[in-house]
Amino acid sequence: MKIQADKLGHIKMCFLIAVVVSVQNPTLGFFTAILVGALKEIRDMFGYGTPEWGDFYADVIGATLGAG
Repeated sequence: MKIQADKLGHIKMCFLIAVVVSVQNPTLGFFTAILVGALKEIRDMFGYGTPEWGDFYADVIGATLGAG
């Protein structure tokens, strides 16, 4: 299965955010990454990109892997 470059970018960025913040608290790391991903999708809804549920799902995957 091939992952689209855009989705891979979402996974990587949320993974990185979760890993960095999880040094202090894994739960906080997970939710911080999810919040950043959600805010990015909300920003996209205002014409700065294309909002996609798939992007948000990729954010959740990255956050889960990074905080786990």
